[in-house]
Amino acid sequence: MRVSGLTWLILALASLALLSTAGQIAGFYTDWLWFREVQFTSVFVTVLQTQVLLEVVTGAAFFLILYGNVTLARRLSPREALVAADDATGLPSQCLPCQ
Repeated sequence: MRVSGLTWLILALASLALLSTAGQIAGFYTDWLWFREVQFTSVFVTVLQTQVLLEVVTGAAFFLILYGNVTLARRLSPREALVAADDATGLPSQCLPCQ
């Protein structure tokens, strides 16, 4: 069985993603164990829900600002396409095979 280059690339990226988040996963798990040990899992879940909600709201606000900025830029930009003349300055072309 031969493995293609794309499969190796996907495996390498997945391994890199797992290794880069291993510390965060371990910290999350130890926090969960501690809150469960002191019987405050509701506090842990509430903090986690608040963090996720804050991330979603921040992401949505960023998306709306970015979308509005791009829409405004497209609306205010000129409709004509920029056409560059090949010999506008009288200099020879840089593209030798194109001549």
